[in-house]
Amino acid sequence: MSTNANVSLRRTIPLPANREELLAKKTMKSMTLNDYVDAIHVELFGVDEKYTRFLHAAWNSEAVEGALDIDDTMAAQIIKQYAIEKKIAYVMDSNLATIRHSLKVVLNRYHMSRKERAYTVAGEIIPDGDEDHA
Repeated sequence: MSTNANVSLRRTIPLPANREELLAKKTMKSMTLNDYVDAIHVELFGVDEKYTRFLHAAWNSEAVEGALDIDDTMAAQIIKQYAIEKKIAYVMDSNLATIRHSLKVVLNRYHMSRKERAYTVAGEIIPDGDEDHA
């Protein structure tokens, strides 16, 4: 027979006591660059044909500009231009390399990374190692 003597209950986080505390919890966290890039990505994807085309390739041979890194940079440039037009300071003040990195984080979140798409077969991600030389 088992004993529950060593089991300690976890204390749950209490609900906010009132509306002000509720709103304070919501506004305490500020958006990150990834959040802003995510929002812009959603606005551009499938609407801006050029942007979507730069994200399509999974291999260098398929890339619009012949290299995935260049296509990533071109997509980042479109994101930055959108941010400039909409006056989204956090993004428009960031450099392209940082926006490009953030875009990769966003694509990972949506399971749209180039690597994941390149190595997925029938919904299963296949290790990218060369099995013949393992």
